[in-house]
Amino acid sequence: MVKLRSQHPTMSNPIKTESGFTLIEVIIALAILAIALSSIIISSTELVRNVQYLRNKTIATWIASNVINEARVGLIQAPDLTKSIYGKTNMMNRDWLWRLKFIRLNEQQYQITADVGQDNTYHDANLVSFVRSD
Repeated sequence: MVKLRSQHPTMSNPIKTESGFTLIEVIIALAILAIALSSIIISSTELVRNVQYLRNKTIATWIASNVINEARVGLIQAPDLTKSIYGKTNMMNRDWLWRLKFIRLNEQQYQITADVGQDNTYHDANLVSFVRSD
């Protein structure tokens, strides 16, 4: 008597089931990971750029404040209130250029404007002060 094998998986020849990930699942997981990592890198780059921008703005504002206060107490003298005074300051191991402009408002008051930058555009900070002369 010949015994016939049943082709049904639950009978005498069960199909082996293996656990694990298919190639498609691995590729999708890697794609999701790549997107997440690239967004983290982009965010980190933007954060570094913003920190540098804020550091430059802070330093330039300090310099503008210092230069205006020096002009107010007379350490920087304007020979003529119609001309600008230019200078250079080293702060935080970097050279900063500044420009002071004096504008007479009336007989007793004038305005001092300080512009500070790392180049001749003076775009890093702009500070204005009003002074009363006696």
